[in-house]
Amino acid sequence: MANKSGYSATIICGSNASGEPFPPHFQLKSEASADRQKLDIDHILHCRNIVGQFGHSEVKSHPCTFGMNEKAGMNEVELEKYIFKAILPLFPDAADEERKRVLLKVDSGPGRTNVGMLTTLRLRGFYLSPGVPNTTHVTQETDQSYGPFKSGFRKNLSDLSSYRLQNRQNLKISDLPLLVFGGVVNDDLSLIPCFDRSFGHESNRRAWESVGACPLTRKCLDSKKVRHEIVEEEDGTYNLEADPMSSLFLQLETHNTLCCDLLSSVGFDGDMLRAKAPVITAASEPAVTVPHTRERQEAILAAKTAGDLFCHRWHCH
Repeated sequence: MANKSGYSATIICGSNASGEPFPPHFQLKSEASADRQKLDIDHILHCRNIVGQFGHSEVKSHPCTFGMNEKAGMNEVELEKYIFKAILPLFPDAADEERKRVLLKVDSGPGRTNVGMLTTLRLRGFYLSPGVPNTTHVTQETDQSYGPFKSGFRKNLSDLSSYRLQNRQNLKISDLPLLVFGGVVNDDLSLIPCFDRSFGHESNRRAWESVGACPLTRKCLDSKKVRHEIVEEEDGTYNLEADPMSSLFLQLETHNTLCCDLLSSVGFDGDMLRAKAPVITAASEPAVTVPHTRERQEAILAAKTAGDLFCHRWHCH
């Protein structure tokens, strides 16, 4: 029983600073037109509501949401649908006034700079804040929970695949919620609740704290995944206080130089193993333009990467 076709889907998860998990959003693949898209009833059968208060006056039960497009991805259109139909209903009390605004933290990607969407959100009290490009693994709270979630999901997928193979059955697209939430299959197989384990209240609070988001700290900079560099001042001296790894990098470079010189002195090509510590000059920091100036407009127009766009659109003096 070999399944010769492949299928991909996108699962959107998240949480708030109180540790409440957002109801998962399943983005499915469909080539049908919008008025002819259909959802298997088994999708809903295996789904679970998420209990949380969010912006309501009391704790309520919130359903999962679904979306469809040709690639099962979150493009500009699907992102706008998701925010307005899945996120905004969680905060009915939001307004563009003090203590009622909502900050939506997202990663960088398509649709994050959709002016029409951003304007409508701002009027309703929602401020969309895209993360710094290529830093999701360090600075985004949700990414800290995705690791154990994916491990649990893969285990469920492996167990369910083996079970279905033994019974000469294939996996179905409607099994996605079952793989996410877990459960018992025909009283024979028990799948782990990987969503509850990864996006439970305590797990979310630990994730927010680990990146320094709640409480607000600089803890994410302690991550070993953060790039460290020695800062060189304009006069050629090193500022060892600018980066906590500066002294260690210089020591490693010194040892490397001694070892490579020793190898060269006895006939080997020591330069093959020679390495230099990463150095950045203090003057090489990206220039930040001033808001509402012609200079910023031209910089945004000339931006070719997400990083360049972030520096000029979201950075200010």
